[in-house]
Amino acid sequence: TDICQTTSYCLMRWLYTNTVPTDTDCQTIFIITDICQTTSYCLVRWLYTNIIPTDTDCQTLFIMTDICQTTSYCLVRWLYTNTIPTDTDCQTIFIITDICQTTSYCLVRWLYTNTIPTDTDCQTLFIMTDICQTTSYCLVRLLYTNTIPTDTGCQTIFIITDICQTTSYCLVRWLYTNTIPTDTDCQNSIYYYRYLSNNIVLSSEMVVHQYSTY
Repeated sequence: TDICQTTSYCLMRWLYTNTVPTDTDCQTIFIITDICQTTSYCLVRWLYTNIIPTDTDCQTLFIMTDICQTTSYCLVRWLYTNTIPTDTDCQTIFIITDICQTTSYCLVRWLYTNTIPTDTDCQTLFIMTDICQTTSYCLVRLLYTNTIPTDTGCQTIFIITDICQTTSYCLVRWLYTNTIPTDTDCQNSIYYYRYLSNNIVLSSEMVVHQYSTY
């Protein structure tokens, strides 16, 4: 019920299943025009489908030059295609040294390439202990590698029970592995059935079937 009452969850359900959720609570907030009026949604639709959305609301703001003038869009294009965008607007702002001066970019480079960036700007701020002292980084490492990080900094905060006691972590584990986590703490929170806001029981088998078909 908590997860379903957030727009992000409803949006995720839509993207993964390509079907608008029919749950009462989701329907209440899941008005396509409202969600579609955000650039982030349109961008996600574009990236996932490789097709510019044709919805009226999306088309109104989905002007490539506008989106391309944001560093985040250019960065995403770079990561997904492994090619620096050649669009004029992207090229104007897409100076590697500028982007590389943000920890988030360096961290993403590390995760995707499994190699610590050697760029001077990245090296200046890319101190493993500093980044590793954030739970989010440790969690991402666990999800991507399916291995608990052994770094001292990560080990200090990476207590599975602590992270696993959040529904979001259990949900992510479920979505990425298509398997219900068997950890005791996860079992307590995710269980085999999820009661959505309209009190309809959604069994794990149904969810597994949903995600496996897309």
